[in-house]
Amino acid sequence: NYFLITTPINGDNCVLECPIGTFADVQSRTCQPCHSLCTVCHDSSNTACSLCSATGWKFLTITCLSECLTGYYGDPVDRECKQCHSSCATCSGKGPTKCLTCASESQYCDFGTCRDCHPSCKTCIGGQYYHCTSCFSGFIALNGICQQLYLFDYDNVRIFWWYI
Repeated sequence: NYFLITTPINGDNCVLECPIGTFADVQSRTCQPCHSLCTVCHDSSNTACSLCSATGWKFLTITCLSECLTGYYGDPVDRECKQCHSSCATCSGKGPTKCLTCASESQYCDFGTCRDCHPSCKTCIGGQYYHCTSCFSGFIALNGICQQLYLFDYDNVRIFWWYI
């Protein structure tokens, strides 16, 4: 029931339990190193960790990541990746005032809070009618303002125009 561990200082030793930073490989009866993001692990992957290293972020229950995935933020208190507020696509922390980008394309980020675009805009960079970056079908953005697009067929030639 012993496991072989080899260290540069002590050489080969037999131990009942593998030390922190290693796991017991039952097939080879050796202590093998954990993934670099794990301190306590069950195998060499980053998806079998009980405790993350100082550089790892805990994701779900047994995975350690080098950085949190899109839609999650790193909570520095417990070094866990936590899901952003539902209004945020990306965020810097907990709650609806920590958004970096918005989940809805019809919203813009105003100092961390997602706010609705003007009703004339499909997408925008602000809440005013002149902040449109794209428009709904039948409209075109000119200098940030959605203008209705008119179509006229004249002798099989399509002519487009809009009013400013």
